Amino acid sequence: MPIHIIDDDPLMRNLLLEMASFHSDHCITFTSAEEYLTQAGSDSFKEARLIITDVMMPGINGLELVRELRSLGLRSKIIVISGNFPDHDEAPHPSVCGLVQKPFDLRRMQMIIAVVLACRCRHTADETHEAIAYWPGIRIKCPHRQSD
Repeated sequence: MPIHIIDDDPLMRNLLLEMASFHSDHCITFTSAEEYLTQAGSDSFKEARLIITDVMMPGINGLELVRELRSLGLRSKIIVISGNFPDHDEAPHPSVCGLVQKPFDLRRMQMIIAVVLACRCRHTADETHEAIAYWPGIRIKCPHRQSD
């Protein structure tokens, strides 16, 4: 399954693409949430194994995108990245797997991608994750178990 990257910043998008390419031969980038949602509504759309999205983007932001994707029934794992997260441990949506604050360490981001890809949760709109790992500016919310 592919990895999808959504970020309006071309430098960040290309960096994330390079990092994701270590984990999948099929990585696709998108410049906006609107572009992604348009693609998600097409007949040729293939659900991602992992979505990495920025929060602050023109138009629909990354948090709104996550809510919309879950309301559509997509169960992709999601990592949200941002330069500005509230100072608390709650995910912006209960089914978000990872929160990563920019700027981030490249080696840690590689590890986060690997950990999230290994998650076996269902990733539904109403599933809440418990934290399993914390680093400064990084929260991973996926337990390696199947939720009831």
